[in-house]
Amino acid sequence: MATLTEWLKLMLAEIERKRDEAARAAAEQQARQAHKSNTSPAG
Repeated sequence: MATLTEWLKLMLAEIERKRDEAARAAAEQQARQAHKSNTSPAG
């Protein structure tokens, strides 16, 4: 059975991974938004 310390390490790694994914998704969304505003016709 895994010790509490090992479990905590796993949880922290999982949180860090999810945070990294969220940051990457936010950056991608921001890039798409910038691209959309650059290509839309001026009106």
